[in-house]
Amino acid sequence: MMIAPEWVYEELKGQPAEKILREIRAYRREIVHLKRILEADNRDELDEFMIKPSPDVQLACTRKYLAMARRALEEGGGKYPATKTEERAEEIYRRLEELTEIGLERSAFFKGKEVLRAEFHEGRVYRFEKPYDPFGDETELTEEEYGRRCEERYGEDPVLSREEFLDALREKVFLGEWKRHYRPYRLAFDGVEYRKVLDGEQWELRLEFTEGKPLVFAGDNAYPFGFGELITLLGGKSEEYGD
Repeated sequence: MMIAPEWVYEELKGQPAEKILREIRAYRREIVHLKRILEADNRDELDEFMIKPSPDVQLACTRKYLAMARRALEEGGGKYPATKTEERAEEIYRRLEELTEIGLERSAFFKGKEVLRAEFHEGRVYRFEKPYDPFGDETELTEEEYGRRCEERYGEDPVLSREEFLDALREKVFLGEWKRHYRPYRLAFDGVEYRKVLDGEQWELRLEFTEGKPLVFAGDNAYPFGFGELITLLGGKSEEYGD
């Protein structure tokens, strides 16, 4: 059974900083543990999926608990000790304010390539989709034809505001927490077992900004938590991708 986040705050409010920091460290460890389960190849086989609430619900609640613990610490005059992962996430989220384009490319041997892209114009988001092509590069669309089809499908009213889109990248996709590259692994009693990639799907997410280098994430048959939310956000059809 999960408790209400407000209860965490009430329990920690006014407590010594060291006690609150212990809780913060415990919540951080639990978040890492739950994400490792949700991103594993064999996540459906793990005992954690036989209990309720499920790991994804536990993860959402634990994030809220951490936020409440941080609130109690800072209201008591303490300074929140951000981890390197959290600092990196904050830097990525700051850069999102300068985002001009985001594109996700997925390719598979028997499916071909799919491109999902979003561009920003006057505070609105325009999403474009290039579906899987089973014949690969032999029937690749020209840029002009691709642009024309995108305009026909999405050229009327844009779906989201820029701010809504960026908020979703932060709060649903959790982009700042992503690793640069993902490869498949299985969780076992003796740790993590990585496996070789022989076939399947490769993907690359590329973010372009007004200044600085692009930000690129990629994977081979493995996906970060939030990948399904990203596909939905970009206007594609989400499948089971670790969330």
